[in-house]
Amino acid sequence: MTRTSRARRFAFAILTASAGFATSCGQEEEPAEPINVVLISIDTLRPDHLGTYGYERITSPRIDAIAKTGVVFENAFSQSPKTGPSHMTMMTGLFPETHGVRNLGDEPNLRLSDSIPVLAELLKKANYQTAAFTGGAHVGKELGFDRGFDVFEVGGGVQGIFQKAIDQAEQMSKRPDPFFLFVHTFEVHDPYVPPVKYQEWNDPSYQGDIFSSRRELKTAAGDQWQKQHELFWSKVDPERPGDIQRLQDLYDGSIKLTDELVGLLSDRLAAFGELDNTLFIIVSDHGEEFYEHEGFLHEALFNEVLRVVFVAKLPKDRSTQSAQRIAQPVRLVDLTPTVLRFLDLPTPELQQGVDLLPLLRGESTDELRPIYAQWPRSFMYSLETGGWKLIQKEHEEGVDEMLFEMSNDPGEKSSLLEAKPEPATRLRERLTEIREVSKKLNSLFGTGAEAPMSEELRKQLESLGYIGKKK
Repeated sequence: MTRTSRARRFAFAILTASAGFATSCGQEEEPAEPINVVLISIDTLRPDHLGTYGYERITSPRIDAIAKTGVVFENAFSQSPKTGPSHMTMMTGLFPETHGVRNLGDEPNLRLSDSIPVLAELLKKANYQTAAFTGGAHVGKELGFDRGFDVFEVGGGVQGIFQKAIDQAEQMSKRPDPFFLFVHTFEVHDPYVPPVKYQEWNDPSYQGDIFSSRRELKTAAGDQWQKQHELFWSKVDPERPGDIQRLQDLYDGSIKLTDELVGLLSDRLAAFGELDNTLFIIVSDHGEEFYEHEGFLHEALFNEVLRVVFVAKLPKDRSTQSAQRIAQPVRLVDLTPTVLRFLDLPTPELQQGVDLLPLLRGESTDELRPIYAQWPRSFMYSLETGGWKLIQKEHEEGVDEMLFEMSNDPGEKSSLLEAKPEPATRLRERLTEIREVSKKLNSLFGTGAEAPMSEELRKQLESLGYIGKKK
């Protein structure tokens, strides 16, 4: 029996066991081989700029095709608007205040505590080959993202990252053990200057000053990302007609490039004979603002920043179960427990995420999963549950709050804090409970070691503006 056919039996065994079905007595099942896991994280990607989430532009034909036969979580949310804590929440099943990992910045910078298990380590214990290719910086080894990976490499540009991932997948496919492949790219992150080939939506009549060429931007600002970032945004005037649309046109081009590479990886996995035997997941860590709340980038806790992509293509023998769209809200904190449960592997005892298999099986549930988010370095917190959302900002003088009724105000435009004191009190109390539990869990796990900071990384972060220059 081939590896693929054994894996198909394994997938069917998971489906029947988790659905409560029984196999015929007396039949001996051949030991099945676990399935592969591929996790692709596209940094800063808004779901409403993908076709499968209703976007009119054809920015994501390859992801849309994957989603068509897979599971689309229509309302998935991040637990942080920042790359480091959001990704560590994905990998641990814990809220940011629990795992304690922040974006690299001014002190303190702490690695993940050794007492907190991560997805790669748990899969490695189950005899998985593990490999990761990331954009580095906040998804680097300094914060502990390398734990559990046999191969962990950073940098190389989006094409380089995906090519290395493809090459590694081919090598791993030749070995008997299954593999876990993690791929992360900053391509969609600002400044939005995709290659000309992917600027098909740029309006030729645009009269503004926004850079659209990386070469021109580098010529004017040099190689440091922070200087490029500052120069790029200095040319943006939200009051000037066309500027906000120009930003989105360029942003969409970066999506189109990344989408092609996601499709290429999927094609190569199929060529290696592995795609039908793979749990193929595409997520984003957070979204991006385009002046919906008079801001850009990802500096707030509104849903244009917190709502994320979450698409999963299940192994072939579960295709009849996988072609579905799930409207119930889910969270990135649910990713690790869901993957482990899908693979019939034990989950850590202390997790704040829940597995989503009941939703995959089509089971209705009235369970309310609070959509909690936190920006650690800016003391911002939000909680959405029961149709209401509360946002808090702590500062020396006290706490500023906003309250939104999401069914009537999905764009979070009009705060009802004074008009609706009862839901505000209820969410405030619930938010306090979640934070207190997270702090207790953080104390239980213990503090991680100080994140090592090489001179090269320090210079990179200085250029990015995340830390101050050494004196």
